Amino acid sequence: MRQRIHTLSSDQCIKQSLVERSTSMPLGASRARKRLRVFQSMALSLTVSLLHILYIATSAQAQVKVPRNAYTLVDLGVNEWAIGEAINSSGQVVGNMGIHAFRTMGNQPILPSADDLGVLPGHHRSFAYAINNNGVVVGFSANDAAYQWKAFRFGFNGGGMEDLHNISLGIHSAAFGINDFNWMVGSFTKSSQLTQAMISFGPGSTFSLEFALGFPRESEAHAVNNNEQIVGWLSTSSTAPKAFLYDARIGVNRVVHLGILPGGYTSKALGINDLGHVVGQANQGAGWHAFLWKDDNNNGVSDPGEMRDLAPGYPCSGALSINNGGTAVGYYCSNSPQTYGEKRAFMFSTNGQLVDLNTQILPGSGFTLREAKGINDNGQIVGWMQNQAGTVHTFRLDPVRRLFFP
Repeated sequence: MRQRIHTLSSDQCIKQSLVERSTSMPLGASRARKRLRVFQSMALSLTVSLLHILYIATSAQAQVKVPRNAYTLVDLGVNEWAIGEAINSSGQVVGNMGIHAFRTMGNQPILPSADDLGVLPGHHRSFAYAINNNGVVVGFSANDAAYQWKAFRFGFNGGGMEDLHNISLGIHSAAFGINDFNWMVGSFTKSSQLTQAMISFGPGSTFSLEFALGFPRESEAHAVNNNEQIVGWLSTSSTAPKAFLYDARIGVNRVVHLGILPGGYTSKALGINDLGHVVGQANQGAGWHAFLWKDDNNNGVSDPGEMRDLAPGYPCSGALSINNGGTAVGYYCSNSPQTYGEKRAFMFSTNGQLVDLNTQILPGSGFTLREAKGINDNGQIVGWMQNQAGTVHTFRLDPVRRLFFP
């Protein structure tokens, strides 16, 4: 509005100047008046044109709406089936393409020949689930014919795929999480087909966490942070699986049973950041609900209210990863129990904001973002998306750098 007033004020000054000049010039009164009318007409036309340009500019600006949390969608998939599982601070993505695990270069698409991690000797399938900031990857390699799978590490000191399996523990193993100090966690399967949480520091150094967790009936470790805290789930002979946090720091060494959401009976911890904030999914009614757990009073136990539903009012949801900024990602779906084609990638913040990530990208990609699997401290998100034909690709979301918008 101030710009319009300023334009009109300038017009009045032009008119006043013209009047003064015409009365001071040695012309006849009739001729002066004619020239004044010509100049007045020109000034009026100029003012109208300026106002019209200003209107067009302001209207265009009003129509350009940049979301406050906009992302650039990057399609990493070149295979018909490629799922991204995790992303590190360098933008390296790991996941599964076809029947092999992959690891990309930093902020690059999947290059099948270069990024294929291969398999352990005698195996034909592999799956990657986590990557640390040094580019080291963990997952498992499988031989379906022999009905066997083994946890692996890839990229340690620039090396290839290494076998983490400890045959004395059980018949199968898988690694799901790794920190920057190469602590690796996952599970192994006994001959009884029961699973137990494990920790590994490399080939020949893979151990059971049964003793540390109090000898549960079953357990599984899913993530480990840089402060030696491990999360997962455990069950007893009389209870359903429930989320745990094992704090392995020297002088602490305790298990925190995180509990359940009101009205539920089971929970699983799937991610943890370096602040000890835990995310996962907990049963409530007929479906899973994304949760966040924080030890608000720092007393080392889970008190009422410290496990919070991140998506109240939604039939089902899950939080799969959380960064050190406190932003979690996962999925939600409109029906419970969930169906494969109804998931939508979601972002959860600790201040209660919920964002469907499909609303944060430009339309027209032809894909629906189904599940956000990982988020790094730069805010980049990775997961999988699906088009109407059912084709699944890995996506990466890069935050838009907003230089001129709040």
